[in-house]
Amino acid sequence: MSQLDSRQQTPVFPLEIFGIIIEIIARSSPNYPSLGSDELEKLAACSLTCSSLHELCRRQIFRSVSIRFNSHSGKKLLRLMGILKAKPVIKTEIVDVFVSLLSSDWDQKKFNKLKRNAHHPSTFPAVQRLRIVDGNTFTEGGRYHARPAGCPEFAQNFCRELIESYTKLPTLRFFYNRYNFRARDIPYIALGCPTLQLTDLHLLDIGESKDAKLLSSFKVPPLKQLKRLTIENCTPAFLCILSQTTSVLDLTISGKFEKLKTLPTPVCKLEVLKLDPDDRSEDNGLSPAFDLLWQTNRLGFKPISTLKNLSVGVIAPEDLSTLNKMFAELRQLQSLTINGGPHASFLDYRNF
Repeated sequence: MSQLDSRQQTPVFPLEIFGIIIEIIARSSPNYPSLGSDELEKLAACSLTCSSLHELCRRQIFRSVSIRFNSHSGKKLLRLMGILKAKPVIKTEIVDVFVSLLSSDWDQKKFNKLKRNAHHPSTFPAVQRLRIVDGNTFTEGGRYHARPAGCPEFAQNFCRELIESYTKLPTLRFFYNRYNFRARDIPYIALGCPTLQLTDLHLLDIGESKDAKLLSSFKVPPLKQLKRLTIENCTPAFLCILSQTTSVLDLTISGKFEKLKTLPTPVCKLEVLKLDPDDRSEDNGLSPAFDLLWQTNRLGFKPISTLKNLSVGVIAPEDLSTLNKMFAELRQLQSLTINGGPHASFLDYRNF
């Protein structure tokens, strides 16, 4: 057999297998799709082996962009702009954008430079996931400290520009917003787009906008493709999503349940439900959630009639009778998790 014939008959390892291995490396990051230095180092090494692996690794390396509004983040973004100028195709591979307003060392100068760049993050054409996070406290020296009442206007404007661009994209499927009290308009702008096609929506600690004009014109779009919804301590303008949605299969309700009493029963058929009441108050029981989801809706069925997985937090003795009522209705339940809060010493699981 000739040397040429020998080479032609040598088995070739399928490229799809390499793709799976590379994805496993990327997903090993605790914050995936954001990558840590360890994952980036491994993927960079893999990318140097051949052109095929280079492209597979590049898609993972550049799939997620983090924006934090400090000097370090500004430098990284400016370097990224240079890379995109040299290889514009990478813009189409950026599918996840994470924005943090938790910075304490804001750097407006570097972000002003981004305004004049043709590859500004708002021009990314294939973003699928947008996450914006903030908070009211931070830890330093082992102690909690309150953050300033507001965040810089340049950071808020940057977020608005991203939101207004991404919500018009046909690719956007996932939106996550935690704590808007220092940038109140963010969720209103995001969910004010009538063409949104989200499948995942997560709203945590969302307060009311102080812009009267924005409030008066705000209306949540139908969100007919929404499959997963998380609602925690939201103003009524967003709580109404619970009752409006018809397609949600996976629902998480957290925080204070009292506001649920004002809502009509949803018309979705749930498969996964997590109820996580705020355990800082013993008065925050499960009864409002039961009255919302275990009742017959206007279409003649109960949202929990198809429920397969239930996770529920119990914080008050009164919740035990509510739990018994819940269980009596769950004919298709396959998985059950009960979490007792710090006040739940009364729980005796032998009673269930």
